[in-house]
Amino acid sequence: MESSSSKNSLLLLLLLVAGAAGVGTWNYQRHAAAEAAEYRPFKGYATADLDKLIAAQRSEISRLRPRAAGARASRTDARGGGLIGDQVREFERVQRHADRSRALSAQLTDLEVMLDQLEQERAKRGGEGESESARVLRLAFTF
Repeated sequence: MESSSSKNSLLLLLLLVAGAAGVGTWNYQRHAAAEAAEYRPFKGYATADLDKLIAAQRSEISRLRPRAAGARASRTDARGGGLIGDQVREFERVQRHADRSRALSAQLTDLEVMLDQLEQERAKRGGEGESESARVLRLAFTF
C-alpha cells in the first residue's frame, strides 16, 4: 500500500504538470493570435522576391538620396521688384522649386519606409526552417 506522502507527491506533480500545460496553452493561443494579427504587408512574397525587392530599394535609395540632398541644399531666392505680375510669376517659380524639393524628399522617405518593412519581413523569416513542433514550443514557452 502506498504511503500518504507518496500520494501527495504524485498529486502535487500532477497539479504542476496540469498547471504548466494550462499556462503553455494560454501562452500559445496568445502568441498565435498576436502573430496572426501582426501587420506584415510583404507576408505573401517569396523570400527570393523579398531579396530582389530589398536590393532594388537600396539601389533606388542610393540613386535618389544625392538628388534629394541637392534639392534641399539649393536655395532659391526670390528676386524682388517689378510689377505685381512679375512678382506673382517669381513667387510661382520659387514655389515650384520648393514643391519639387518636397516631392523628392517624400519619395525618398517612402522608399526608406518600404525598405525598412522589407527588411523587417526578411528578418522575421530568419526562422523559416523552423519545424512545426519547434514553432509550437516557441509560442507556448516564450513570455
